[in-house]
Amino acid sequence: MSDFRIGDRVVFRDRVCVVRGVSPMSVTPPVAHLVCAETGERFEVPPEELVRPERPERRPDAARWGRL
Repeated sequence: MSDFRIGDRVVFRDRVCVVRGVSPMSVTPPVAHLVCAETGERFEVPPEELVRPERPERRPDAARWGRL
């Protein structure tokens, strides 16, 4: 659970979601509280079902021109 923090973007079942909370470490099984970034739907899921979204690679000139 420590891999994800409040505000992180994650993927759950092909949806991009935002972590809105996590269960205390003493709670078993652990749960992540998510909000779908597109629909606002809320989910409570085990953290092992979450994936970090892949980031696009930056081109060498991206910083210079402000583009990805």
